[in-house]
Amino acid sequence: MGLLPVNTIIAINVPNVQCFSNDQLSIAGIEVGYGGKTNITLKIFAPVTLSNDLDINNNNTVYFNITKGGTGIMDDHVNIASINLNQQTSNLINLGSMSGKNTSILIKNGTFKNKNMTNIKSIVNQAGNIMTESNSQTVLSNLLSIGGTNYFQGELILASSDDTNILSLSTQSHSKLYNAQASSSLKNFKVFTGSTFDMESSNFIFNRGGGTLGTISIQDQSMIRMSSKSSMDLLNFDLTVKDYATFNVSGSSISTDSNLRLLSTASLLIQETSFLISSSPLLVRNSAQLNINSKSTVESKLLFLSELSTVNVDDSILTVGYSSNDLSNSSSVSSSSDSTLNTPTPKNPGIIVRSILNELSFVSLSSSSSLELLGVGKFIGLSDLSKLSIKNSSQLNIKGLFGLLNDSSVLVDSSSVVIEKTFYSFDNSSINSSNSVFNISDSLDVNDGSTFSFVGSNVNIEGSFLINSVKKTKREFINSDIKVDGKFFNTGSLQFNRSRFDLNRNFTSIGLVNSNGSNIMVKNGQFNILGYYIGSSDEINLTNGQMQIGPESNFKCSGCSISSIGKIRQAKSSTLKLIDSTFNNNGVGTVEISGDITLDETSKLFNSGTGEFILQANINFEQSSSAILENNGTFIISDNSNNGNDTQVNVNFQNRGSLSVSQNSVFKKLNQFNGGVLTLIDNVKIHSNSTIDLQGGSVIGVGLLNTTINNQAGTIGNKNITKLNITGNYTQGVGGTIIITINSLNELSTINIQENANILGGTLIVRLNKQMVEDKSNEGQSMPVMTSNLEMNGTFNNIQFKTYDPSNGEETDQNDDCRYQTKQTKSTLAVLLGSDCDNGNSEKGGLTTSQIIGIAIGCFGFLLVTSLIISYFVFTKYRYSDNSLKLKKWVLKIKS
Repeated sequence: MGLLPVNTIIAINVPNVQCFSNDQLSIAGIEVGYGGKTNITLKIFAPVTLSNDLDINNNNTVYFNITKGGTGIMDDHVNIASINLNQQTSNLINLGSMSGKNTSILIKNGTFKNKNMTNIKSIVNQAGNIMTESNSQTVLSNLLSIGGTNYFQGELILASSDDTNILSLSTQSHSKLYNAQASSSLKNFKVFTGSTFDMESSNFIFNRGGGTLGTISIQDQSMIRMSSKSSMDLLNFDLTVKDYATFNVSGSSISTDSNLRLLSTASLLIQETSFLISSSPLLVRNSAQLNINSKSTVESKLLFLSELSTVNVDDSILTVGYSSNDLSNSSSVSSSSDSTLNTPTPKNPGIIVRSILNELSFVSLSSSSSLELLGVGKFIGLSDLSKLSIKNSSQLNIKGLFGLLNDSSVLVDSSSVVIEKTFYSFDNSSINSSNSVFNISDSLDVNDGSTFSFVGSNVNIEGSFLINSVKKTKREFINSDIKVDGKFFNTGSLQFNRSRFDLNRNFTSIGLVNSNGSNIMVKNGQFNILGYYIGSSDEINLTNGQMQIGPESNFKCSGCSISSIGKIRQAKSSTLKLIDSTFNNNGVGTVEISGDITLDETSKLFNSGTGEFILQANINFEQSSSAILENNGTFIISDNSNNGNDTQVNVNFQNRGSLSVSQNSVFKKLNQFNGGVLTLIDNVKIHSNSTIDLQGGSVIGVGLLNTTINNQAGTIGNKNITKLNITGNYTQGVGGTIIITINSLNELSTINIQENANILGGTLIVRLNKQMVEDKSNEGQSMPVMTSNLEMNGTFNNIQFKTYDPSNGEETDQNDDCRYQTKQTKSTLAVLLGSDCDNGNSEKGGLTTSQIIGIAIGCFGFLLVTSLIISYFVFTKYRYSDNSLKLKKWVLKIKS
């Protein structure tokens, strides 16, 4: 074609012809296939300017093969208002450089192929095809696909200073980047009305630079799919997926510094080792879904859920509050306007999961997933019916404060939760854990009507566990292990069922604790019941702490075992009730019981500690109790200010330790064994409903024993003055001992028995003050030490006298029967202090009572033996005579 007038319109209507444009052309327009002619080829090798259009009709082809930088060729060498591909078989192929800032391509049908370099204003693909090859470059200011198909390889650049230009894929158009490098600074990218956009082994960078915020919108059941290590970088671009649209990322990555929104039942799928790295908020609303699986990773500075939305994490990691690709220094990053809350910004990270309109939001982790929420010192929370579900070996890591608000909930199944600060639960929120692990570096703080249920779980709290609510809601541990290094404080209701509670500091409950088959270990702190504790088959161990039952509190345990080597305190007006249980105090701490204890017939209380067990209240019985209280330590019954009433000890009290009584007391039964010491203080009165059996030990002090005493192997008295009044009988066997200490004529031990005193043997030891014995004025004095109001029967097997030096307590055995004597009548046993046998009493011709008795017994024995010898000889001689029979009777009479 030669030089033609500028108003020329070329119409090529010769079929099967090839036309060439080798020279620069500037005319009005060209129509290839005019009149419906086909198989026409037009090849353009030189710059071309058309004031109107280039129309390519049915089954015709136009080639652009302009060499870039050729003679007289400028960058803007194709200046055509519109290149129109009008029919399905219309073809436009660029083999060289096709550059024109005002040139547009309209593909009504047909195909545009770019095999080299295309740089034009825009392409509008209505129903045709766009195809670029791997070595090509396609630069556009505007790209609209309305139902067409687009296949990009090589390089795709979308750029314009005009914000009205757009990348738009609509009306079920299909686009694909394959091994392509794409970039866009256009303000808007829209995929809508059922269209698809695929990326395979491709990279797409959206970068608005320092300009206004760009937007990417995927909507109306449209879809973006990324695969085969594709990547998408969004710099100052918001991404919105909504209205049933889907965004699938498989083996690929997305990086963004701007908001990412999932709205209106849309879904974002991150799978097959894919990455979504965001330094801005990720918002999931209106029944949208975020699915992360197959070892993928999602990081976002903010996660905001609302209105029936769902986040599912399966064998993957979701990190919220932190971005490893942190772009927080970008001043153009926009914060979300979707939240009515003070939404955290990239410099104030956190997670908010929130629902509105009474609809539920849902976050789910499963199959070895990990949700990591970061942002130390910031608040991370679920609110308004939101739900976080973690299951199948998944992990939730929170490096900040975590809170549940307004009926939100956390469900953890076979997974783990790590919270590096306090975990708060408010309103009617709930925590449900099954076969999982909770590690809380600070405290777990439960408030209002919040509930929790830990089943088969491990809960480790380095700080405190606080239940700040009096509401009786569901709060339970079932077959779980709980370890609290700080304090535990409960004001509401709490249930332990087959669980183990390991407490390093204080356990305080002013509410209700129900426990069944559980183990509570208090190492160093206090186990304080200031409300109600109802236990069954529990084990409570205080290794070095203190158990306290506060005023107006009630502790009841059935089939329980309580063991303490620490301190135990029970306040006045409180109750401790044990049924088929054991209470074992074997520690160094003091036990102070000021409230009543009730034991049933199968319960046992053991005291074997080195500390004191102080009883200032009653031990009551359940029905016909035969409960046992075994004391191997120090047991003290003291004044309980019980309105003058006696202390009731309605148990079988077995004393092998020290039992000191200074408060009038009533024992159901009191027995004493080896090692036991019963001390009566301040003239106290002890009543026993049955005989007190002394199988060992000693009874000392001053007081009244309102019962019968059976002393078979025990000792009454010691080195101190003992004054006992026994209202019943006193019986002493061969193993029993009485020690009488006489400090002076008026200061001495006495035992007064109101009924019979049956001395069947045993030992009497009389200790006398050495100084009193040496005082000659005391000779001949009789000192009654034992009396019976009825009758004193029997004698002692052994009577020992000892003197002691009051200055040092040194004792000396005394064998002088003249000096030390006892005198026993039918009702009295007295100690007589006489003079020495060799001190001159013999000069008076007098004999002591012992001497007189000895002489009498000796004379009687001599006469008896002599009579028997004489009788034998007479009997032998006259044994067969009549007189012998009379003699035999006489001898027998003598023998009798």
